[in-house]
Amino acid sequence: MEKFKDIRPYQDPETRPVLDKLMTDPEFLDSIARFYYPRLTRLFPKFMKGAASKKLRGQVKDVHDVKSMQDVIAVYMDKMIHDTTTDLSNSGMDSLKSDRSYLFVSNHRDITMDPAFVNYMLYHGGLETLQIAIGDNLLKKPFVTDLMRLNKSFIVARSAKGRELLQSLKLLSEYIHHCIETGQNVWIAQREGRAKDGIDRTDPALLKMLAMGKRD
Repeated sequence: MEKFKDIRPYQDPETRPVLDKLMTDPEFLDSIARFYYPRLTRLFPKFMKGAASKKLRGQVKDVHDVKSMQDVIAVYMDKMIHDTTTDLSNSGMDSLKSDRSYLFVSNHRDITMDPAFVNYMLYHGGLETLQIAIGDNLLKKPFVTDLMRLNKSFIVARSAKGRELLQSLKLLSEYIHHCIETGQNVWIAQREGRAKDGIDRTDPALLKMLAMGKRD
């Protein structure tokens, strides 16, 4: 796993230290305040940031590994789904086996929320949650990177060029194969960016990348 340390999600021993760092990040706390108290935060930003910090510290006080971190994230997902959707349903979950691992190659309309919904349904179905591929172009803020890696996301180096890009793609492919071979589910978008015409096609480059990790 050491060869993947720069792209892999955080592991259990890293969870608490990263979380403690987030608890002192003003930008992160401001985002939490706006999530819980949008109107009051506009009126009293400093006070509500403190209130959000206190609430969050209470929620994560028992978090010590990735599983307990995802238990907290599930609470946030519950609130978001309740506040912003009329219904959330799925089909095919009964075809998934708990003793197998799966690679989900998916279309997407929202690169953050689409895999989050899949994760939410796997979580409540008692199945292994996903490791999620996320492009480094979406990780502009350090606290966002930390949050995503706490929630089992691994990094796709979209900003790399030339030989560096080739090396990063091979490492990415090897990591995905490692996950599948060790019983972990993986989600990756079928193409970079959303389909502009609503027609979802898997980019052949993705299939080539997946094959790289199996070359001798």
